[in-house]
Amino acid sequence: MYIPDSQSSQAKALPTMYDLPSEDPEERGLPDKYHRWQAQLLCDSRLPSNYRADRIFSTSDLYLYYDSNYPIRAMGINPDEL
Repeated sequence: MYIPDSQSSQAKALPTMYDLPSEDPEERGLPDKYHRWQAQLLCDSRLPSNYRADRIFSTSDLYLYYDSNYPIRAMGINPDEL
């Protein structure tokens, strides 16, 4: 059985996605004009020599949500099925 580790007070103080500035110019916050460049640079420069190019997946704007206090994968549930 999976038993989650207790999170430190430092980890609980980290910002959530709602605390970060938005890239939508209509919303509050500063847009990250370099975001797409960063993603493209990562895709262009990270090509391991020991993998075929058709076996590599890279993306931008992929959101991963994780809560160590609520391990839904241990229950066999995907996050989009909640």
